[in-house]
Amino acid sequence: MLKDLQHPLELSTAELQPFASRIGFPTDVLFDILSKKEDQYYRFPISKRNGKNRWIEAPKNELKSIQKQLLLQILYEQKAHSAAHGFVPNRSILTNAKPHVGQNWVVNFDISNFFSSTQIHLIHKVLQTYPTLSKREQHIIFTLISKDNTLPQGAPTSPHIANLVLYDFDHFISDYAQKHQLAYTRYADDLTFSGDQIPKELPLIVKKRLKEDGYHLAQHKTSWTGKHKRQLVTGLVVNDKINLPRPMRRQMRAIIHSIKTNGSIKAFATSSWSSDQLYGRIALQAMWDSEAAEKQLRELLGAQELDWTAYI
Repeated sequence: MLKDLQHPLELSTAELQPFASRIGFPTDVLFDILSKKEDQYYRFPISKRNGKNRWIEAPKNELKSIQKQLLLQILYEQKAHSAAHGFVPNRSILTNAKPHVGQNWVVNFDISNFFSSTQIHLIHKVLQTYPTLSKREQHIIFTLISKDNTLPQGAPTSPHIANLVLYDFDHFISDYAQKHQLAYTRYADDLTFSGDQIPKELPLIVKKRLKEDGYHLAQHKTSWTGKHKRQLVTGLVVNDKINLPRPMRRQMRAIIHSIKTNGSIKAFATSSWSSDQLYGRIALQAMWDSEAAEKQLRELLGAQELDWTAYI
């Protein structure tokens, strides 16, 4: 498809200069990154809940900075579908969960190997939708955001590109959901539907349409949850209102009590949470219940007048 650009590194620095200026990066730095791109990633495992490892390929600092500039200066020109909430400006796990509050049924699906399953021709197809990019610039960007001809999990550009790859899928599924009076949202590889009644054909519809784009469902992660059980959407309870799961709230209270009683060093020494995790969950709660979050921070910090937003 871009046969004439299969060797982008044959570009001279003079030819690369306009593109470098566009994204606000020195030409020589960009040229060096392109010349040694395969050496620009750290690869390391993180443990999943099932005990297996997920391999992360995180860009080194200079490439990561370039990828962030690509997002800000070019890639955000194309918007994700309104159903997509993961890694989208001004959207979050909260906006992803809200449409599903108080529903009879919540159904969750998970896309297997999301980033590594994103096919090369679909990434090129996305880049071709940018009217301001020449074919050469499209290929330069592809070289900067891809690794081994797919999206590296760990690059800041990967979630947005994946959202754009799934734009047509989101559009098709949103239309289907609307016709059947369902709410539909997607947070990266997590797909959620909710409503009074869920069509039995829904898994087949989702599976078939995903397959058209080269993706597959992780069948063991599919869940159907009625209103009499705890309904979770991207980690948040949505039965009657948005909330953290009860075990998490209990653990937050227990750690705060331990800090007040024994001090933070002893409290965190005996807890599976770090201080960052505790403050992170308080910050998360503040997204929908600022009063409760402020109360917890007052207890932690012993302040009479505290602007809790400084910790969010």
